[in-house]
Amino acid sequence: MAQKTKFKSYTLLFSIVVFILTAVGLAFLYYKMLDPPFWFTFVYIAAYPLLIVFAYDLFIAGSKLSRKKLLLLFLGVLIISAIATHSVWVIVTPRWSFSVSTDKNTYRLGEEVKITASLKNLGFITFFFKSRVSEPVLVLIWYQYTENPTPTYSVCMHTCMQTHI
Repeated sequence: MAQKTKFKSYTLLFSIVVFILTAVGLAFLYYKMLDPPFWFTFVYIAAYPLLIVFAYDLFIAGSKLSRKKLLLLFLGVLIISAIATHSVWVIVTPRWSFSVSTDKNTYRLGEEVKITASLKNLGFITFFFKSRVSEPVLVLIWYQYTENPTPTYSVCMHTCMQTHI
């Protein structure tokens, strides 16, 4: 009875380690949520073979689990972890759409231009934030020559009241 409990504990531990390794690897290397240290990739690549060798010694040596079943368990947990990690990433990652538009296509010299900037949340979670600037908002428009892009020149400076963000 104790041997059966030990086998179940090792199987659970193996599954948890595979799940965590997959989730951490996806977060660091694929989704680039954090910038890992340079050695992380090498350790991560070496961790899977070491884990399988260790599990092989635990499971196969005791003849409780065949190689095929161990590989199926490994791949099953890996796929479940990848799906769970990706689902969480899709749900919690903010998706923004930023656009700038004007009220007309062409303007005469000296005519007032109405510029609208819009930030739309396309994600699944509602985000709240406050503007770091208080009213009024200062809008600067700069011109940069295409022939010599180094200097920029101020074209317009306008103070407007902030209506909403």
